[in-house]
Amino acid sequence: MPDEHSAEDFATCFQDKVESLCALTAATPPHEVRWRETNTLSDWTAVTADEVAKLMGAAPCKTCSLDLIPTWLVKEICCVLSPSISLLFQKYLSTGLFPTEFKDATVRPLLKKSGLDSTEKKKLPPRFKPVFPLQITGESSPD
Repeated sequence: MPDEHSAEDFATCFQDKVESLCALTAATPPHEVRWRETNTLSDWTAVTADEVAKLMGAAPCKTCSLDLIPTWLVKEICCVLSPSISLLFQKYLSTGLFPTEFKDATVRPLLKKSGLDSTEKKKLPPRFKPVFPLQITGESSPD
């Protein structure tokens, strides 16, 4: 048994998990969601450049492979970037559109439990869970 597994091993494992969950819940009746009138998001407090700079400054120094520039650099120049980014966020909120590029993710397998013995290592793909790192700009957007 090799110590490393291929990307296909992980993809197959995660696909099998999804198919297994679908099979287990196939007979479950759909949840009834009753329609009711709700308030719409038509008015909000504008996000400021200072708030964006604070969020970006507090973000962990992790860089996603989808980031165009490293997070440490974004954090270093966040005071220069934050006015433009806050305007973009206002546009996203006013139009209800969010860039497709910020909806992309890179899936990485993360070991659920470290310190496995040799018998457990044979079951490695099921011992991993998928993780979706976000881009720094998408991570800093106001929810």
